Amino acid sequence: MTVYALEITVGVSSGYATIIGIYSTNEKAEDAKAKHMKDTAHMAWHYKIAPIEVDKTLNITYMEW
Repeated sequence: MTVYALEITVGVSSGYATIIGIYSTNEKAEDAKAKHMKDTAHMAWHYKIAPIEVDKTLNITYMEW
């Protein structure tokens, strides 16, 4: 099974990365992205939808800066 994490990253030399939510389909993640963009006025390039396999070991450096 795959879930979809909606992430936002803001900043260059300083900033933050946040997971907005985890969704069962890519379409639900896209809808959440559109709503978040409308509410916050962030541009689309700040967002990423990452597919994540459930019950699988992951070793990912999430954000470093």
